[in-house]
Amino acid sequence: MYADHLSYKEKRRYMNYAILSSCFGVVIQRALSESSLFLLYAVSMGAGKFISLVTTSVIPLMTLITLIPFAYIMEKTGLKRFLLPSYGIGMLGMLTAAAAGFFPEVSLYLFSGGIIIYAVSISSHSAGWFSLQHFIIPDHERGAYFGRLRYTWQLVVIVYLLLSALLVHEDADVFRLQMIITAGALLILGRMFFTSRIPERRPRAKVPPLRVMLHAVFTNKRLLHYSVLVLLINFLTASTVPLGFAFLKFEQAAADNLLVLFSVFTNIATVSGFVIASKVIDRRSIRSLFFLVQVIFFSVNSAFLLFQDQSTFSIVGVVFLICLASAAYAFCSVVISAKMMGLVKVNNINISLAFSFGLASGGIGLSRLISSLMLEFSPAFVSVFGMSLSVYHLLFLCFGAGILILLSFHRVSTSLIG
Repeated sequence: MYADHLSYKEKRRYMNYAILSSCFGVVIQRALSESSLFLLYAVSMGAGKFISLVTTSVIPLMTLITLIPFAYIMEKTGLKRFLLPSYGIGMLGMLTAAAAGFFPEVSLYLFSGGIIIYAVSISSHSAGWFSLQHFIIPDHERGAYFGRLRYTWQLVVIVYLLLSALLVHEDADVFRLQMIITAGALLILGRMFFTSRIPERRPRAKVPPLRVMLHAVFTNKRLLHYSVLVLLINFLTASTVPLGFAFLKFEQAAADNLLVLFSVFTNIATVSGFVIASKVIDRRSIRSLFFLVQVIFFSVNSAFLLFQDQSTFSIVGVVFLICLASAAYAFCSVVISAKMMGLVKVNNINISLAFSFGLASGGIGLSRLISSLMLEFSPAFVSVFGMSLSVYHLLFLCFGAGILILLSFHRVSTSLIG
């Protein structure tokens, strides 16, 4: 079925299918990129700080690299003919990562390989998912829909992580973590089922060369400026949550079951960010919303400097900051998606969205990759203005300073996108 002429009632039904698809598919994706679950699994197999944190950067980096090629292939094959097999391959990759704990001698190789396979699958998902939804969302409901979509699947993620916290003991063992990850991976079957029922645009009779389609993207100045702005915002904000969890694990020695429970708290905060965004995004300017997000992240990154010991007070303070960052990051993601949809041109939607979303993902991936490298190769403590700071605090300080610089150019940067 194609999405050429859909009634409003039909669009509402397919929007619900899209939400259900996300609820099934995003559980393991969020567990990998925004929770402590995979950090604990990697550590339980003997991984150090670098591998533990860099796993959160694999998906966005693969998205940056492969998004445009995948989007162009989908222009020729159709969206679902490419998406559905890639979901199956991604599930196999995640099951490979889950099985890695059974083979101690090569566990980290299997784990890394499985995560990379899954990340490539998710990049293909990103290349087609927004385009698939574009034709079923009424223009005046974009903000509300993306908010509802995100807080719905986030509730499912919360239930998954809460059950995981109940299963993980104070020191998580490999087998329990494997079972939790396997269950999340198998939920991808639900994503495949509901995605298969969503109609898409008819494939073009003739697809222009990729260079022609890319040229059209670069001549869309508002989309180009917006994509660069989002890359910078994501670069400066995307590391705060995973860095916070690594700080809790390696510096504040929080128990493993508490880390997973803290992930539940942060995902509840994420839901609040999505809900708030869905209520205000269609009534406020993008300029003011981006400004608010940057102010919050500057404040959060600066406040991390207040907590430098292993006391209960410090742990509670860090968890609060992670929750605040999660809410702000969720709010920002709804703003980004809704504005992006409004800037792309329908006759070049796949490549336009791939380019913009690719840069957005690149900001996330580069931020977390650089953070991982800093944790691995920097000294444990550095002296800054006469203060002795851990490498975690140094990173929080650097990202906070970057946000402050971006804020000083805020009016100029946001005026370029309207």
